[in-house]
Amino acid sequence: MVVDALDLAQATMTKVHQNLSWAVAYNVVAVPIAAGVLLPHFDFAMTPSLSGGLMALSSIFVVTNSLLLQFHRPEKKVKVQNSASSR
Repeated sequence: MVVDALDLAQATMTKVHQNLSWAVAYNVVAVPIAAGVLLPHFDFAMTPSLSGGLMALSSIFVVTNSLLLQFHRPEKKVKVQNSASSR
């Protein structure tokens, strides 16, 4: 039971790291674009509503990724019997 809880905790931390990595990568790309970096060269500027919509999609991705923890099943550890100790 404790081993299962530790396994779930490890899976949770893995999801936290995945979500954090996604959010940082997204913001490194999206925030400068939303601030108008592409405006001088490509004449492209995001409207506030488009920026907000893309941020909402990012949040939906993070929540959906977190919900995948519902399908987590603890790994079954197979006990290997040592032939020397069974004699």
